Amino acid sequence: MLLVTCTACAGAYKVVKSSERSMPKWVSGLTRDHITASATGSTVEQAKTSVQLSVMQQIAESITTTIRTGTDMVRNDMEKDGNYSYDQTMRSDVRTITDKIPAIREVSLSKASAYYWEERYYKKTGVTEFYYAVLYPFSEKEMKKIVLDYEMHQMELDQRLASLEDVPVETINSIDDIDEIISSLSALQAEFIREDSRFDKCQKLANRYYSLYGRITVTSELPAKGTATCRFLLDGREITVSGKPGLKSNCASKLNCTYEGNLLVINYDSSGCYDTDENWIEVRVRTGGKVLLEKIYIK
Repeated sequence: MLLVTCTACAGAYKVVKSSERSMPKWVSGLTRDHITASATGSTVEQAKTSVQLSVMQQIAESITTTIRTGTDMVRNDMEKDGNYSYDQTMRSDVRTITDKIPAIREVSLSKASAYYWEERYYKKTGVTEFYYAVLYPFSEKEMKKIVLDYEMHQMELDQRLASLEDVPVETINSIDDIDEIISSLSALQAEFIREDSRFDKCQKLANRYYSLYGRITVTSELPAKGTATCRFLLDGREITVSGKPGLKSNCASKLNCTYEGNLLVINYDSSGCYDTDENWIEVRVRTGGKVLLEKIYIK
């Protein structure tokens, strides 16, 4: 049970208001198939937020020992003219876990079996704070099902990662293949918290595939007047490029291009070019890692 205490309020207090005449026994006891959580705050809403975080943390800790949660409470107490004020900032790794496990993400105090709150006044300090407690349903059976679902999902993630670890370069036939692998790794990495070794493994694999962009080269030919062709090679092997390239020239006009298999065919009008000049067409293809640039000299 998480209890966020008020050090400025330490000492005897008077219960000004409460949701029930006396504090229910479940607040300080153990109840089968339920979680008990309580917290204090300067407002009811602040106390409720802390209680919800406590419920989420307790469920996370129950699900699997591989999940670690930590909560830091930063509290600044200030005194001015005999009056106290404070602010609280709660930071927790639970927030990174909530996106991974639906059962935690779906925690809502509206699902509580019971709740209790009271407004407390500390005469010595003149501070008022609110105490809030909930009895939240969470059975052993439910926990086991969540654990099983979680473990099965982790196995699926392991399989997805393994399938991306050793993709032979020979099976990569297009720049799109590289793009898709990197995109898949990015989506997979988002499934892991930073402390998970698989997070770094995804990043290292992505870097490895990014390096393939730098190994792509371009060759060009002039098979006929008004026509130029480009081939894209990964480690000397032809691959397909589907992106529309950028074309420009210092003299040629009516530039357009089409793909014929792995071959990029460029058509142009060279009537504005002179044999005495250095005439060229520049081909730019943007990939995920670099810009492929080829300058074709024409006559």
